[in-house]
Amino acid sequence: MPFVSKLQLPFEQWPKQDRRRWDYAFQKRDIFDDDRGGADLSPATQKALRASYAQYLRFLSQNHPRLLHKKPEVRIDRKLIEEYVGLLRKTNRDVSVATSLHHLRLALRLICPNADWSWLLTITKRIAAAAPRKPKKHALVSSEQLYLLGMELMDQAGSETIDRGEASKEVAFKYRDGVLIAVLSLIVLRRRTVAALRIGKQLVKSGGGWALDIPSEDVKSKRPLDFALAPNLCDRIDL
Repeated sequence: MPFVSKLQLPFEQWPKQDRRRWDYAFQKRDIFDDDRGGADLSPATQKALRASYAQYLRFLSQNHPRLLHKKPEVRIDRKLIEEYVGLLRKTNRDVSVATSLHHLRLALRLICPNADWSWLLTITKRIAAAAPRKPKKHALVSSEQLYLLGMELMDQAGSETIDRGEASKEVAFKYRDGVLIAVLSLIVLRRRTVAALRIGKQLVKSGGGWALDIPSEDVKSKRPLDFALAPNLCDRIDL
């Protein structure tokens, strides 16, 4: 038995005429039949239509039970939809409300094919158009990509220095940015801590390589940090 939300009226509790129309709408038809109904819809779409229609029937059973004795096409109008939308909005965003109405309209078109549902389409489009959109998420960049970017900037700066025969201030800034990006891809530091980094103080020689030795006064948790850097990054810091 398929799962039914408490917000949906179980199929066995639907009015008899609704169950009969629903079963007919999704019956397999002859391939030459002009009216194929909903039999060709994907299982996921059929499930979505049934859920939306069952949810509307639950709304009627709880708020207008007498309407369940009427034909499906006459128990829905603009006033009822306005009330229904108000109820949906208590727990759903307008995008979800519009989706629910869209599926409800498609279900009604299948079980009441001779009725005009263009007015419901208009309402659905208005709600969807007015619904606030989620801000687009910026493309996420992995720490590996950041590390490679830092190495690339340093290598570019090194090549430009060789070509010019000297290190300009612009090239030096590029090299510095590459070092910082590579370091920050390995360990997360506060902006103030990054700004305080100095060679020989927080960025120190450690054996044949380099390490971050951050004193407690530069750390929010007041716990000193000691972090050895990767060999290929150490080679570039040497340079």
